[in-house]
Amino acid sequence: MRTLRGTLWLTVDGVGEDILLEAGETRHFDGRRRVLAYALGGDASFEVSEPAAAPSRGPFGRARALLARIAGRVRRARLPAGAGA
Repeated sequence: MRTLRGTLWLTVDGVGEDILLEAGETRHFDGRRRVLAYALGGDASFEVSEPAAAPSRGPFGRARALLARIAGRVRRARLPAGAGA
């Protein structure tokens, strides 16, 4: 998760402390945990991307992994102030 603009207040299931991410900061999370994001002090926007898949065995595994990294499979979201995702 990378904050594009503003400040995000993040709460992660199973983690005792909350996290603040400011514009330009990045944080990696275990894909099995739910992350709640709130805009703090104004509008905020962020992007969530999937990690690149490990190359599979076979003649085209490395090529598929490279294409997945290039494509990025990025979802973008924008939160108005006080809204959660």
